Amino acid sequence: MATRTMPFGRYKGTLFTELPDAYLLWLSTLDNIRDPLRGCILEERDRRAQAQTQAPPVPVDPALVERLIATGFKRLAMELHPDRGGTTRAMQDLVAARDWLQVTIEELLLAVRR
Repeated sequence: MATRTMPFGRYKGTLFTELPDAYLLWLSTLDNIRDPLRGCILEERDRRAQAQTQAPPVPVDPALVERLIATGFKRLAMELHPDRGGTTRAMQDLVAARDWLQVTIEELLLAVRR
C-alpha cells in the first residue's frame, strides 16, 4: 500500500496506518467508497487483522511475571488496604487490576503455545 492519507472527513490528511481501528472498520462497511481509496482502506484493515492474529513471543519466564504481579500486588495492598489508611474502592480496583493482568498473561501464553 502506498502511504496514502485520508482525503476527507474528521481524519483528513491522516495516514491510513494512523487511523483509529473503529473508524477504519466503519469506512470498510461503506458502499459508496470507490477504488483506489476503497482498496487502501481494505488493505489496511486486513493488515491490522493479520497483525492481531500473530501472537508476540514471550521474552521472559512466565513464573517470573507471576512473581512480579504477586509482589506488586502485596506492596500496593499494604498501601491501599482500608486497615492501613486506604479505601475499600482502592483495594477493589487493585484486585481487579491483578486479576486482569493474570488473565491477560494466561491468554498471551496460550496464544504463544498454539
